[in-house]
Amino acid sequence: MRYWAIKTVFVCIIISVAQSCRDDSVGYRSLSIDDLDELVLSDQYEWDSVTADQYVGAVYAQGDQYAVFMPMDSCKMHFYDKDLNFLYSRVTIGQGPGEFVSPLYCYQWRVSDSGDVVSALYDSHAGRIMEVSSDYDGGREIAVLPKCYDLFPGYMVSDQDNKIIYGVSSYMSCELGQGVMFRYDVNSDSLCYSVPTFSVGNRDASFYLMQKAIAGSHDCRCFVNAYLYEPIIELWDNNMKLVASWKLEGADMVDRNFNYDTSTSFFRGVQICDRYIYILYYGRPNGSDGDSYILVFDKSGTPAFKINVGASYWFTVNEITRTIIMMRRNQDGEPAVWIASLPLV
Repeated sequence: MRYWAIKTVFVCIIISVAQSCRDDSVGYRSLSIDDLDELVLSDQYEWDSVTADQYVGAVYAQGDQYAVFMPMDSCKMHFYDKDLNFLYSRVTIGQGPGEFVSPLYCYQWRVSDSGDVVSALYDSHAGRIMEVSSDYDGGREIAVLPKCYDLFPGYMVSDQDNKIIYGVSSYMSCELGQGVMFRYDVNSDSLCYSVPTFSVGNRDASFYLMQKAIAGSHDCRCFVNAYLYEPIIELWDNNMKLVASWKLEGADMVDRNFNYDTSTSFFRGVQICDRYIYILYYGRPNGSDGDSYILVFDKSGTPAFKINVGASYWFTVNEITRTIIMMRRNQDGEPAVWIASLPLV
């Protein structure tokens, strides 16, 4: 899996030919969390060997390696192997070669000839996608997203064979009701974007109502949107065509009744692995007591079961090691990292 650099002239020209790939013929399926079989975690323990100089902001798993992100104000990133042994740290603050101002995690992949795991970070300040590995300090620029295109990817993966780039568009585009995800074809210089399966009437709240958890599969064939403040899950293919969508049974669309302080947070994380799709259902206002559940779907998009993960607000799954990492608040309200074994299914 590799990234392809985009020339500025191509990106700026294709804005005029961008098209929506929305398929309104796909209706919502009803999703009842209560009807899913509940599985429980085993061998839970708190991770006490993580770097202690900063609070952990997020943990990502890809293959045999973990990437541990510190909060954005520290711009630090640490890497661990599949057994959670420390490997190395990356990210140097600055605007020079190999340095970052505001790094966002994009993706990881394994280099076939060396077996090394390489990660990509997006430096939103400079619009650069940077490659990070154990081979060099800092990062190496592998692509640039021109500011004129107004793209703000939360992830960026590529299909090497077809030279197709996938990403997440900016908040500004989301406020306009389009650009949730994009698919850029390098060969034809064309852009295709997804559109939400619902419209937003509350313009003041559109920034919040378009917030979502988004994930893409390693082979770039499957993408999932799971919305934070709307009870909606969407499954898209690699042409940004809507494959299926679900709406939580008994949950109303909030839209005009949205209140940030009291509204339910529905979905807070998504991950697509080789076998299953994992979606974290929070199901309560932010900071409220209660259990979270990971909803597990097979690769065809059929709900399979759910896993009770306690008060977790973040997770990552490693199907190779059958491990799940969760983030919860401890008694002092500070982030704590917990590890458990995935249930056998």
